Amino acid sequence: MRLGIRSAVMAVLVNQEGKVLIGSSPRDGGYKFPQGGREPFEDVITCIKREL
Repeated sequence: MRLGIRSAVMAVLVNQEGKVLIGSSPRDGGYKFPQGGREPFEDVITCIKREL
């Protein structure tokens, strides 16, 4: 199986109180920052908004 390269985004969001947004990951039961793969020709801002 050939593995391709895919562009992705990740965001670290911190509010004025210094709290960080971290989501649960159902895939592995852990936690992670909001992230995901970009669609072809999708700009970074649109992609991260979709992932949030």
